[in-house]
Amino acid sequence: MSYFRIRNSLEKKVIGNKFPQVKDALGDFNVDSPNYIGNMSFYLNEIDINPVLPELLLWESSKVTDLISSSFLGTGMGLITSSRLKLLVEKVTPQYLQFFTMKLHHKGRVHEDYWFLHPTKANNDLIDYNKSEIWEEKSLVRVRKREFQNFETFNEETKNIKYPNSLLITSCYLKKQLPDFFILNYIEGGVGYFVSESLKIEIEKKGCSGIVFTEPNERYP
Repeated sequence: MSYFRIRNSLEKKVIGNKFPQVKDALGDFNVDSPNYIGNMSFYLNEIDINPVLPELLLWESSKVTDLISSSFLGTGMGLITSSRLKLLVEKVTPQYLQFFTMKLHHKGRVHEDYWFLHPTKANNDLIDYNKSEIWEEKSLVRVRKREFQNFETFNEETKNIKYPNSLLITSCYLKKQLPDFFILNYIEGGVGYFVSESLKIEIEKKGCSGIVFTEPNERYP
């Protein structure tokens, strides 16, 4: 089966004239609060409290889509989805995800049926490391290729490698028999969300907007 990476659409006819679609945030929140969704301790970990989430204000020229693009502090650490898209993902992924309610403001209207999809774990054990291309970077500049035989050795090195050095999987080779939805880290663009072809078709049938599906290693845009 084929697998695809979920991306935010850049097409103006789909999302409107602005990318990202979110202009600003509203509500009573403090980005320095340990409960704020942007707290780095929440990154790929389960959140055992009700995190503080901003109410997002879309540009007037934006369109309200099922997947919303945002660069507001902390909101890029997950996906912002409509209830329609959330239900499709939740149906096939009972674990490794948490959903927190969000509000969107657009042209004086409040959309209360939105969710922040928070990943609690990356499924990097689904990568065949022996066949993948991996680089060590220093200050985001590739300095040398690295080879790993399995997830365990790669995972151990991610714990040992020190800033400003880091690892980047530039071309990941996926194992077979994968779930319908999974999450990968240490790839281009940070955390990546992947769906099976069957889930992609289901999302398209439901008419979910604001989404582009790319091949796993395809650059976008």
